[in-house]
Amino acid sequence: MAVVNEETPEINLKVVLAGPNGSARVEVAHLIYDGLSDSGKGEFSLLSEGTLAVFFDFGPPPTQEIKLRFYVFTLPDDIHFFSVREVLRGVSGIIWLLDPSVGQPEVIRSSFRKLRETLGELKAPPIPIVALSYNTQGYDFNVTRLQRLLELNSLRLFEASQADSQGALDSLTEIIGVVLCGPDGKKRQSSAVITPIIPPRERILPRLSDLAAFLSPPLFFPAVAFLLILAAGIYTGNRSLLFSIPLGMLLGLLLSIWIVLWRRFM
Repeated sequence: MAVVNEETPEINLKVVLAGPNGSARVEVAHLIYDGLSDSGKGEFSLLSEGTLAVFFDFGPPPTQEIKLRFYVFTLPDDIHFFSVREVLRGVSGIIWLLDPSVGQPEVIRSSFRKLRETLGELKAPPIPIVALSYNTQGYDFNVTRLQRLLELNSLRLFEASQADSQGALDSLTEIIGVVLCGPDGKKRQSSAVITPIIPPRERILPRLSDLAAFLSPPLFFPAVAFLLILAAGIYTGNRSLLFSIPLGMLLGLLLSIWIVLWRRFM
């Protein structure tokens, strides 16, 4: 879905490079970034520390006084549960990456279902999607077989390699055109859309491992403060130190929050 800024006026699109865990999403994002004109191209940036997810924006020359700016994000691996949700929030189109290193049918099907479930949790509308095979020379990535595997109709498949990035640029051009014209736009052949699904009840809340990974940085310093004060109280025999545990944990929590905010916004 395109977002129109009436004050500018500017049309904003969000394109996400998705695929199974371990696929070369960041590498393909680099290919697309290097293939775009330097004029109107923003910086290639890391989305957040530790996620191996990147993004950049690009604004081609305006047409008929209307500016178009699109943002390209790579989807982090599933272990970064909250980053995955943030990247997919408000997505306009998806480029699904096929990588021979993670090309097993069950892996592809499972990863694609997780993508649909996450979109369902976000209550997203149907999202246009194209497929991009990367460095798949010698591998049988038949588009008909892929359509059956992902349960999609009219899926368009592009090919790219490290030596030839044109297919990656074509996939981006196609998904932007589909978003602007609609999946059944007259100027383009009918395109596939990914339909979000509502996950089972037990998957609505994040897995405990996801929650632990999210909470571990903010809780690190409070835990350290608790253990240090407790050890000092036991070692010295001074029980009055134990009453300072809540204060130490509060100071540790404030320090953790400051570090998280500093890493995110500075």
